[in-house]
Amino acid sequence: MSPRNSRQAICDSLRSSFEEMKVWSEAARESTDDSVHKTRIASRRLRSTMRIFRNGFAKGATHALEAELKWLGEQLGAQRDAEVLRASVGEAINLLPELLRGGEFANLLDKQLKSAASKSGMKLRSVLNSPRFYELMANLDAFVMDPPILRGFGREDVSACITMELSAVSRSVSESEKVEGDLRESNLHEARKSAKRLRYAIEAVGGSAGRKAQILGSSMKDLQDHLGIVHDCSEARKLLSAICADHLGIQGSAEVVAFLEGIFAERSRVAEARFWAVWATIGDTWCDH
Repeated sequence: MSPRNSRQAICDSLRSSFEEMKVWSEAARESTDDSVHKTRIASRRLRSTMRIFRNGFAKGATHALEAELKWLGEQLGAQRDAEVLRASVGEAINLLPELLRGGEFANLLDKQLKSAASKSGMKLRSVLNSPRFYELMANLDAFVMDPPILRGFGREDVSACITMELSAVSRSVSESEKVEGDLRESNLHEARKSAKRLRYAIEAVGGSAGRKAQILGSSMKDLQDHLGIVHDCSEARKLLSAICADHLGIQGSAEVVAFLEGIFAERSRVAEARFWAVWATIGDTWCDH
């Protein structure tokens, strides 16, 4: 792959992601279904491409944009997390025995989740109408029109960047095996974030990165999906415990929480087992490239 092809693939990806971000952020202002998720994906693709291929850009050219995209990601993440929690807990509530499903505590859970999603949605719409967001969009527009990619940045450089980020995934996974509890969950979550960045970067350069890179990108998506379930289950269980602690006097609260926590514990166990099965194959798909 010639350096020009590498640069062109990255440029095309940046422009495409920015256009997606423009369209979906406008839809998010109108609370269109799935628009927050789509905006978040587009912004993450931009940031991942800038971060992983940082050495391919003029020195310091992406730092400020990466910082602002991180800020935006945090705003989008709060709303998306509220949506995911509401959906996952709501789905689990439907699995409760009928007597508990129609009880006071189950109804309280549903109301609190709806309220949290509504409040985070209002805050996000304020962010998307803020001067800071419009300044970010203007700066991104200028950047993607003529990305300052270094001449000569080619396939070998792309491979080196991929290897470096895969090492970050590996470090987090290795650290997770040495600890338990919250620290273990934290390391797996970091592995998930690195895997997601790596997947998006590989997709940015497309088939020009080679077949093994494409296989690795597919594996990173699987890791991301499995660890995403683990993380969502962990967040749901923490939420349930917190709400239960605040409403101990409500009849059936302990039974509801115990039932739901059992559902999320099993989902997490299955997803993590699938993660380890995929992780065991990673060395064969890339390390000997």
